[in-house]
Amino acid sequence: MAIFSNLNRHFHRALLATLLFSATSAFAAAPVISSTPDPLAPTVDDKTTNKKVFAGMLITDSDPVITRITYPTAKGAFTGSNFVAAAPIGLNTTITLKNVNGQSAGNATDDLINLVFVPTQNQVAPGLSEVVNFTVVVEDVPTGVMAPPASDSQVVRLTVTSVNDGPGVTGATGNLPVNDNATTAVAVQGSLNITDPDVNDSITVTVTLTTTANGTLGGVTSFANPSTGVYTLSSTNKTTLINAVQGITFLPNNNNFQPDTTR
Repeated sequence: MAIFSNLNRHFHRALLATLLFSATSAFAAAPVISSTPDPLAPTVDDKTTNKKVFAGMLITDSDPVITRITYPTAKGAFTGSNFVAAAPIGLNTTITLKNVNGQSAGNATDDLINLVFVPTQNQVAPGLSEVVNFTVVVEDVPTGVMAPPASDSQVVRLTVTSVNDGPGVTGATGNLPVNDNATTAVAVQGSLNITDPDVNDSITVTVTLTTTANGTLGGVTSFANPSTGVYTLSSTNKTTLINAVQGITFLPNNNNFQPDTTR
C-alpha cells in the first residue's frame, strides 16, 4: 500500500507540473506598444499627402501579433497596400495591418510606421485646427485558449490645421452686345458662379465700372460703394454673393461715342 501511495503522490505532482507548464505557455507575455515621444502627437496641415502618423512607434512581442487602427472615417484615409480596411461601422473605420493572420512584431512595426494618412481638407475654418484620434490595438494571435489574447493599445492624436483656399469664379461672360439707345438694362453676369471650399470663409466680391460715363449699373443696392464706379459685397454665404452678382444690370448712356462704333 505504501508503494502505491507514493506512486499516486508522484503522479499527482507530475500532473500538476504539466498543468502549470501548460497554463504558463498558454498565457504568453502581452505585446507592448511604445513611442518616442510618448504620447505621440503629430501635427499636419490639411493639404499634407505624405504624413506618416505613427513614425516613432515600436511594437515588441516574442509572439506573432495582429495590429488594428480605428479612426473617424470622415477625417481622412490611409494610402498604400500594407493594410486591409473593413467596412465602416458607425462613424469609424478600422484597418488591419497585413498579414491579417498575424506577423512578427518587427514586421508590424515596419508596416505601422510607414502608414501614410491623408486628412480630409476644409473640415474647419481656415487657420483653425482639429484633433483626429487613432486607436492602435496590438494583440497576440489567438491560440484557441479560452482566455482572450493578450493585447496593448495606444491613442495617437493628430492635430490637423486647415489651410486657406482661394475662391474661384466660373461662368463669367464678357463683350455682351447692347445698343447705346437701349431702354432696358441688360444682365451683366447671369451665369456667374462663385466657389470656395473653405468652411465659413468670408468672401468679398468687387465690381468695377471702368468708365462711369458709359452707363449705369443697377441691382447694386446691397453693395457698398467705397468710390465712384466701385461696388463691394462681403459674405460667408456664397449663394448670397452669386445672387447679388447675377442681379447686376447695365444701362448704357446714349450718344456717348461715335455712331456705328463699339467700345
